[in-house]
Amino acid sequence: MLNILWSREKYMIKKAKTIEEVYAAFEPYPLNEKKQINDFFVDTYEARGTNAVKLMSLALEDSNNPYMKILFMGHRGSGKSTELSLLKEKIQQEFDVISFCIQDEVDTGNMTYIDFIFAIMAQIIKYVTGKPDLNFDEKDIEELYQYWYGEEIIEKSEVDSAEISAGFTAKLSFLKKIALVGGGILKAGTESKRTMRQKIEPKAGQLIALMNEMISRINNRLKNKGLVIIVEDLDKLSLDTAESLFIKYRKIWLNLQVRMILTFPIFMAYNSQYNMINEDIDLSCMLSLIKVRMPDKSVYEKGIETLTEIVEKRAELLLFDTDALRFMIEKSGGAIRDLFEMIRNASFDALLAGKQKITMKEAKHVYSQLKSRYERLIRDDKEVEKLVQIYGDPQLLTTDDTMMQLLLKGLALEYNGERWCGVHPTVEDFLKEKGKLGV
Repeated sequence: MLNILWSREKYMIKKAKTIEEVYAAFEPYPLNEKKQINDFFVDTYEARGTNAVKLMSLALEDSNNPYMKILFMGHRGSGKSTELSLLKEKIQQEFDVISFCIQDEVDTGNMTYIDFIFAIMAQIIKYVTGKPDLNFDEKDIEELYQYWYGEEIIEKSEVDSAEISAGFTAKLSFLKKIALVGGGILKAGTESKRTMRQKIEPKAGQLIALMNEMISRINNRLKNKGLVIIVEDLDKLSLDTAESLFIKYRKIWLNLQVRMILTFPIFMAYNSQYNMINEDIDLSCMLSLIKVRMPDKSVYEKGIETLTEIVEKRAELLLFDTDALRFMIEKSGGAIRDLFEMIRNASFDALLAGKQKITMKEAKHVYSQLKSRYERLIRDDKEVEKLVQIYGDPQLLTTDDTMMQLLLKGLALEYNGERWCGVHPTVEDFLKEKGKLGV
């Protein structure tokens, strides 16, 4: 029986010493506790070609801009959440950090900019209600209270308005309930959600102004440099939703007068309007993949070594044949999530075969499974043509829908150093099998 020791909210990582423990050890969840970071984090900055945490922390600490906006981008599963956990550890002595995942608060499959603003407001209210030492009084929240209660933007019945009486405590309690109830509304596909959006949208500017007043009062009471809001999982938005939030309506939420770090879909960096977004943002920071090859297709041994070290932190290397582990590392393309997926599936195969280690047989089998999954993501001949072009010219960085789709699906992978793209190894092998690439 597999020794699985995690839950989504709070999980434990235990270094695997037997093949039965490998599956749990390679759950692709971020290192989000200090002990986990100390035990399992590997410095990957040289292999990536960038130090995202250092760049963002310096920007926050050295800038006099109290409203700094940072976009943090990278491929899914590249380690962004772990990097943000490191960042929080690094800056929390100077800032009060509010961090949350947008997917926990909002139905991201049907998200608008109104939902996004509301989710931020809800997190600020939760923060205020959990900080009695801020010494808020009635005048601090009166206007925000009236915005919700007086205008009935959320139906009073949904927050047990009968319990609400005059006074600061009651009003603060009401706002806390707004935050809690609103989160439920935004997660569900309800009529209440549509109603709330309709009521807020004409008054979005007013809501932003009231939120800014609250943020200012919070910052004035804090002993440090003020709030930093980190929003994760925005990189997982669909193309349409990302374009709506970051292009069409960005001017609205950019008016929030608070430091913000937002994960950003890497495919949006190839949008023809990305330069406009970038002009409005103080810093765009890239967490590139760990290179396993160079643009000329030669092996990048430092990347191989770094990924081997990541594996060794989570499992005894004696549980892998050396050639099998290297094969999976090279075929991952440096995408940690893909590497972990292959290792976990290979551990199952080894267990079923009665083996105590992962051999090349298991490695090749799980690789074929991964390759089949990526093959199914190739939509049409236009994508095939673009992949062939990228293979021939890794520095082909075009701004078009096809390029965005390839990055969105992970068929193409962006690396740093000299900025370039590679074709995912699974896709490369598929194209070679189909005679689209030279062997």
